[in-house]
Amino acid sequence: MVDFSRETLKVIQENQHLVEQHWEEVVIDKSRGQRPAPDWEYFETLEKNNSLVTFIARENGIVIGYSLFILHKYLHNKEMVIASNDAVFLQKDKRPSGAGARFLRYCDDELAKLGIGIILWHVKPEVDFSGTLKRLGYALNELTYMKVIGG
Repeated sequence: MVDFSRETLKVIQENQHLVEQHWEEVVIDKSRGQRPAPDWEYFETLEKNNSLVTFIARENGIVIGYSLFILHKYLHNKEMVIASNDAVFLQKDKRPSGAGARFLRYCDDELAKLGIGIILWHVKPEVDFSGTLKRLGYALNELTYMKVIGG
């Protein structure tokens, strides 16, 4: 059984192998030889400022996934807070069990308890879970395009 909980960033830091797996799956251009190098200090600052929410997925006590949300004011409505998903990962072999959809639903429920007004997810074409989001009541809002021009 897969269980979910709200925890601290430290759990992800202690499970760097999951960050590596995530990177391998979603990074489009690996030709530059870059590896994941999260700015943990910045994430920690966000967490200290109550602007980062971390959710963890575990199976039999072993961490198998994570989801990070950055909280920020909605500039078009000062009364509202947005939770923007920065990263979501669940080990590939756990996804067919329905754990992924249950994890997203858990995130929704927990963010609602925090009084979040809008939840935003970004979906990589390589790991397209938009069908699951639609089943959970989400609607397509924007498309984002990326171009790497330096570094």
